[in-house]
Amino acid sequence: MALDPFEKGFLTAQQVKEDLSDSINEIIRDFKERIKDLKDDLLVEFEESLKKVPDLSDEVSILKQNLDRKIESIGIKSKEDILDIKNQIKNTDNVNLDNLKGDLDKKIDVIRNEFRNRLGRLGGGNMSRQININSSVMSTRYNDINFQEFGNVGWAAVNDDDNKRVNVRASIGILAGAIDAGGATSLEIPNAAGGTTVDAAGEVTLDTTSGTINFYDGTAERVLTPVQRMGFFLETPVATDDLAFTRIRTAMTIIEVDYLCVGGTNWVGQVQEGDANGLNGVDTQTTDTTASAGTNAQVTSFSNAAIDAGDYLILKTTSISGTPTSLVVTIYFRQDA
Repeated sequence: MALDPFEKGFLTAQQVKEDLSDSINEIIRDFKERIKDLKDDLLVEFEESLKKVPDLSDEVSILKQNLDRKIESIGIKSKEDILDIKNQIKNTDNVNLDNLKGDLDKKIDVIRNEFRNRLGRLGGGNMSRQININSSVMSTRYNDINFQEFGNVGWAAVNDDDNKRVNVRASIGILAGAIDAGGATSLEIPNAAGGTTVDAAGEVTLDTTSGTINFYDGTAERVLTPVQRMGFFLETPVATDDLAFTRIRTAMTIIEVDYLCVGGTNWVGQVQEGDANGLNGVDTQTTDTTASAGTNAQVTSFSNAAIDAGDYLILKTTSISGTPTSLVVTIYFRQDA
């Protein structure tokens, strides 16, 4: 029997509805399965993350016990103790509240600092810090620190796991260009008894034994000495030779005088310090020197070694034996600062 067109349309629509419902149910089942898989994955990941979190329960328990002991040490063991303190304050007219508050603040600070120190030792340093650079507090605004290379100064950081900190080390590279030390009050160069080794061009050292400055010029080590020398030759000296022979421009200190008499028997006398006109000589030695002919007479001890700027040096002849043909006098000195 043929179906009515209306009934045929109704059955077709009903079939489409059933097919669509099956598709939707299948999508819902698939979505639920994906949600479940995702949830399981997240739970596994969360459990793995929890395993990586360190167990600090023992450390926290120890800190709590120490905190309890500190609180007990200041006489507070329970809530009733706190109420008792409040009642004592209310009932006592002579209690000095400022002193009491100050004492409590000090004890609380002790507990707080010890708690921070112990917590810091659990890993990575203290929970609060102060950073001072050239007496200026730099940690009031930012907590992060960035060490930057500047000029010839570089930085290296090393984790110190033993002391739970970061060690920062500075290094100075090769200096180049102009170095301005005009504002400095002093400059110390390498120095040592006997000097340090100088074997590269430009290296310099101070030999504290000899008082010399030694430097390497690229070929050999050279020496700059503060000891200066002057001398003169007097032909056929006689007993009346009292002669001004040089003027001192800058104050100096005599450190050695050598006398050599040539010919005759000997020459007796010494170098004196004269005035600005080469007169009124003052002895530089306690006693005169006797210079025997042909033998150098060296003097290194003086009673008046400091010679003023503007004064003259005078050769004083006390006596002569025989007939010397000449007298050679050599003076070693340092210029005063």
